Amino acid sequence: MEYKSSLPVHEWLAIIAALFMMLFLVMLNVFHGSNYLDSEEDVHCISNVIVTVEGEVQVPGNFSVSKGTTLREIFELTKPTEFANTRLFDVDRVFYADALVRVPVKPVTTVYVEGAVKSRGKLQVTSGATIAEVLKLAGVLRCADLSNLGCLQRKVIGAEVIKIKYKNDEK
Repeated sequence: MEYKSSLPVHEWLAIIAALFMMLFLVMLNVFHGSNYLDSEEDVHCISNVIVTVEGEVQVPGNFSVSKGTTLREIFELTKPTEFANTRLFDVDRVFYADALVRVPVKPVTTVYVEGAVKSRGKLQVTSGATIAEVLKLAGVLRCADLSNLGCLQRKVIGAEVIKIKYKNDEK
């Protein structure tokens, strides 16, 4: 019994050419890697990473930045607020892959200010704030006598009442 091909010679040639082409492409990929890019957009995607920043920043969002960008540079773009707790981060951290950065709020405490200040009453300050920082927020009047406060670098205690006397007992 003799085997006879059901395909004509020209079709066999086309099949063999297609197989050689596929083999050539596989070998090209193996020996040269898969670094062939279709467009400039592909180059952009490979050399950049997306860093998503949320939380206590003025400009939250997704930022396409070059690989090797530091967190310090990201913070320059996002502008953390005065209440951002950035001390938790290593600002020299470098990004080589997509990342999410959540910037938390600093812990706060409430103090009360009375007397010779522009803003009397309840103030929210970051935990660990000093008397001097509270006075700056409250706006000390020119007629204030700060001699009774002691060390202005002392840290305030939650719910503390800070009384600012007037000079010569003026009110």
